[in-house]
Amino acid sequence: MLNGDYIGEESTEAIAIAETNKVCAMYAGDNWLTYRVCGNHEYNNPGGNHPEHELTVTELEHAILTGTMGLVEHDGCSSLVKDPIRNVYFFLMECMATSGVSYDTRKFLARCLRDSIPQNATVILCAHRLNGVTDVYSIIDAYNARSPVTIDGTTFDFSGANGKVVAGFTGHTHADASIVTSGGVPIF
Repeated sequence: MLNGDYIGEESTEAIAIAETNKVCAMYAGDNWLTYRVCGNHEYNNPGGNHPEHELTVTELEHAILTGTMGLVEHDGCSSLVKDPIRNVYFFLMECMATSGVSYDTRKFLARCLRDSIPQNATVILCAHRLNGVTDVYSIIDAYNARSPVTIDGTTFDFSGANGKVVAGFTGHTHADASIVTSGGVPIF
């Protein structure tokens, strides 16, 4: 999982695209299953250009497009994807907001966890900005505990949940560090 801010804020769109593709290419091939999320450094190159629209397709994206990885749910900027061999689901959060994850994305996460994860499945979150997003921590902790959680006035009941969130991967911090939610889920 490449979670953003792996390049500096480059001087031109062409340089930003080239540098981002260079980083992504380091992890291509040799049975690496990679996925990248753009961060604010990739978004914020001069002139408000958006190199994420022209990046090469990563292996995980290619696997989704070719049907070798199953796209379970998609809401326009976030996706729930299933590994067809292992009982593993990836929740890929592309939406960025000032607080890190938009309310609609948090609601989509909660709905997917509640309704789309089968028995004994493993769930891994991937986003550019998960660090400090306590609403997301509350959702995954409540899901793992099979208890309800209320976010912005909406209650999500996970009493019938099936799987387990085992980790979250985030960028943005510019440091090799991790935290653990109050329910024990590591966010790297």
